[in-house]
Amino acid sequence: MSTPPQIKGYELVRLLSERERTKLFIAKTIQGFCAIKFQMPSEPSKLSGLLKRDALLRDLSRNAGFTQILDCGETEEGWLWEALTLADNIPSPPQLDLGERSEHYTPLTLGAWSSIHGQPPAKQVAQWGIRLAEALGVLHRAGLVHRDVKPSNILFISGEPCLGDYELVGLQGEEIDYRGTEGYRPIEGTNDFGADLFGLGKSLYETWTGRSRLEFPSLPAATLHASEWNKEGCLLNEVICRVCDPQPRRRFRSADQLSAAFSDVVALRRPLNRRRWLIGAASGIGIGLAAILIRKNRETPAQVSWRCVREKGFNVEVWAGNAWTVDWSKSKMYSAKQLTAGSIAFQSLDLRDFTLVSKELSQSFLTNCRCMVHPETHELWVWEGGNGQVCTFNPATLELRLLGGGPDDRRHFGALTYWNPITKRIGILGGYGMLSVTNSRFEFDLTRKEWVELEKDGAENSPWRRSSAIQLIPNPSGKTLYLVGGHGSPSGKQGERIAGLGGFNGQFHVLDDIWELNLATYQWNCILPLGHLNPTLLRASTYHQKLNALIIFESGKLSEESAQPAQTWLLRLGIDKKPILLPTTGQIPQLIHVWSYTVDPVSQEILIIASDGIYRAAIEPV
Repeated sequence: MSTPPQIKGYELVRLLSERERTKLFIAKTIQGFCAIKFQMPSEPSKLSGLLKRDALLRDLSRNAGFTQILDCGETEEGWLWEALTLADNIPSPPQLDLGERSEHYTPLTLGAWSSIHGQPPAKQVAQWGIRLAEALGVLHRAGLVHRDVKPSNILFISGEPCLGDYELVGLQGEEIDYRGTEGYRPIEGTNDFGADLFGLGKSLYETWTGRSRLEFPSLPAATLHASEWNKEGCLLNEVICRVCDPQPRRRFRSADQLSAAFSDVVALRRPLNRRRWLIGAASGIGIGLAAILIRKNRETPAQVSWRCVREKGFNVEVWAGNAWTVDWSKSKMYSAKQLTAGSIAFQSLDLRDFTLVSKELSQSFLTNCRCMVHPETHELWVWEGGNGQVCTFNPATLELRLLGGGPDDRRHFGALTYWNPITKRIGILGGYGMLSVTNSRFEFDLTRKEWVELEKDGAENSPWRRSSAIQLIPNPSGKTLYLVGGHGSPSGKQGERIAGLGGFNGQFHVLDDIWELNLATYQWNCILPLGHLNPTLLRASTYHQKLNALIIFESGKLSEESAQPAQTWLLRLGIDKKPILLPTTGQIPQLIHVWSYTVDPVSQEILIIASDGIYRAAIEPV
């Protein structure tokens, strides 16, 4: 629609937004200002059905909790149009006199409310929940599903929240080529009344807590410590946890039930009949006894002491060093990475004074390099991520000596590297290339001068296909490796969305699961499934010998002003069912970007080279 059609009685003032097949305008009428939305059906045959839907919605939208459809129709070009009540402006008060200021108009949505006013109290959120749940009830009783309930589609009109954006509204169970917005849709899809309730619950969760729906059901300390927590706070949390429960059978059955539950929050009621009270009391006693029995195991077993050894990181874009590239006899960490086509940067970092020496080498066959200090010969080995050629490299003379190569499949950029003390071979796991990722595993056989495939891509009982995020972590024997997080998908395809999985980054999923690989038996074991950590914040992980535990570092969360301090988690192998957050002291970093990290073999401190500085972290058992 290059030129908007003219609608009698409406003057289009300004384009507010547009996307494929839709445009939204501010319009002026004799009565004042309104919004006009144009929609082009994907199939012309659906036009008559959508006109009937809009006529029904026009009547339904006269109820409270709706953005009212003032008028609707069809243009000669085949576009549907709706004239809608104009939402409140940001940051003006609800009653507007737009006049000449229409060019500054921005609609106030539920998503924008908290950024302007801060997190609302629990009672206010519950009152909004009553209003919006009742509106959904009106919609559902007419046999219609909204399909896209989220903060950006809830508008404030005269200071009250209202459902908006009716583009995807349709009959329950009707086939539609739309899966919903990640995090606001339940795992079973968006074609059911329950999906609307789920989306409302996640929207109110974000508004109340200030956290992303992908972090549900976690609560910030400010919410838990607020004076309202023992009143409306805990009651509201119960309602939101139930309406957003991953199991559909545990959720509210209707919008009326949800509205009644929010009303109970406002009235400070917890509706429990006698039978449910007895069950709850018995469960409470059982939980209390269990808590006493396992209290020792749940006490914080360690603390983290940070100290900054350099205020700023060296901030070299091409750096690719990791724990496997450290020669502790020389206190040097190495990196090899492509600068331009046919040009490689070989860099060495002195871990005593953190001076960096960079040398450029032109070699056409090297593009995306990985390197490792061979544990037995102490030579620096380098291999190319695409064609798999393996060389030794002398950092002093820049001499490369070809050892062999393959496989030539261009799918091992960013592969995870390891040393196998049983076979005495360097190995790689996973990696990406050609818009896909893999979970195949290879080791380089120096005698045969080629890579040997030990695990095929897509093998059963193995981790999802993925590329590197956190390096593989060995236990002291080196015969067991741990895999923490990464970027990938079960099929390996880039851009594939998987229902119910958080942290999708537009290319591959961001994962936070933890796996264990026994190099003697080739057996994988999942020791922590998805959903216990924040996948987008994982930065580093290592093994702690005294605690027989994995230490996992998360970056600080970004806010509008700055980043929060990093967090450290501990997972004791064979003991903990989920990670334990450790208390921290000292100069705590933010770890927004971690370039590399390693463990000092003498002090056992973890050396982390990050964008905000270089730090040492001591894990001290308590």
